[in-house]
Amino acid sequence: MASGWARGRGGSPPRSPPGGRRWSIPPPSPRRGSGCEGREGGPVTAAAAALVLAAALCHAGWNFLVKRINGGPELLWLFSAISSLLYLPLALWIVIVARPPLGPAQILFMAGSTALHLGYFALLQAGYRRGDLSLVYPVARATGPILSTLFAVAVLGERLSARMALGGGVIVLGILMLTGPRGGA
Repeated sequence: MASGWARGRGGSPPRSPPGGRRWSIPPPSPRRGSGCEGREGGPVTAAAAALVLAAALCHAGWNFLVKRINGGPELLWLFSAISSLLYLPLALWIVIVARPPLGPAQILFMAGSTALHLGYFALLQAGYRRGDLSLVYPVARATGPILSTLFAVAVLGERLSARMALGGGVIVLGILMLTGPRGGA
């Protein structure tokens, strides 16, 4: 009998990690369709859409609170400590159950990601102390995808599709419209 990879996902199964263990979480399937579909190509469920909207509201609410509190390094430390405690069970599960290979390269990427995120939060706080939430929040949210796309293309050799370029262009245009001179002001 054919495996799940041959039956439902097409192509060959993913390679085993070093040491012969199998990955416990399958990689995502290739994207197809209009972008309004789930991982397997079906429509997005109402529950999934509700979770995305709830996450967006939580994210905007968190940024509103950061702006309102107008905290300094103490708030950054508190946020980092609370986030670490919240993610600790998931991190332990990944290390103990999924057992991904953790070599020097992976640890270097984790340290780099930590440094980038701490820098992002520090810059975000500085922006909120100097500017309006309605300007700083969208610019901060748009900068990450643009920079990560540029990094992926320039450093990792990713290919930029027409859809990705169009999306990036719309994001940059939105930033320029927000930060440019205001009409009549």
